[in-house]
Amino acid sequence: ERAFPSSPIMAFAVAGATPNAPDAYGYLCHLQETKQWLESCLKIELPPVDELEERLRNGVYLVRLGMALLPGDSLWNKAYDLNETKYSSRGLDFRHTDNINLWIKWL
Repeated sequence: ERAFPSSPIMAFAVAGATPNAPDAYGYLCHLQETKQWLESCLKIELPPVDELEERLRNGVYLVRLGMALLPGDSLWNKAYDLNETKYSSRGLDFRHTDNINLWIKWL
């Protein structure tokens, strides 16, 4: 059974696309722009683009962004694993979706 790539970057690699392929290049450019914008809002340095893509899945950066845009809101007290210790040791957990749900609720 063939495993499917979990990341669009890996999908391009598996499909045999070169880094110069327009779709891959455009995707990476947008991801880099997103990284720079988040860094300016959060006042922290984020991981490299290829690692950032995976780290965005746990919703922690969305919660941190919400906390920066609306500090003191009690909604953010429900955030899960803000220091990413659980994510670092065990990987993505179903409870990480709570962070994304908080962000959607805030919107």
